Amino acid sequence: MVEPLRLLVELVVLLLASVTGWPIVLLTLRASARRNSEGAQRAGSRGASGDQNPSVLRGGLWIGFIERFAVAGAILMGQVSLIAVIVAVKVLGRFKELRTPEASEKFVLGTLVSMTWAVLVAIVARAVLPI
Repeated sequence: MVEPLRLLVELVVLLLASVTGWPIVLLTLRASARRNSEGAQRAGSRGASGDQNPSVLRGGLWIGFIERFAVAGAILMGQVSLIAVIVAVKVLGRFKELRTPEASEKFVLGTLVSMTWAVLVAIVARAVLPI
């Protein structure tokens, strides 16, 4: 593939992985919060962990975009080991915020869904496109 065209295709794949992952992560987190809330109500407890607390893990939307972009980029470059660096940077940046069960659950679930989506998009792109 011609070099400028290849770069354009890779950029489109990176943007696709980055932007389209957001609704998938959001739906997963909402489903998890709803199940936690229903489970807490059945158990008769108050203050379910599914409460939508906007102060929990602020900036997650933008971090998720960058994370998916970087993970898909690592896959497209064939540098899978860079994913470990991305995870390490994310954990170190959030470490102090992960002390509550709600925050740690949201972090782990959101990260796994986000990274899985980015990996899937990049693997499919590598298999289908001549990049």
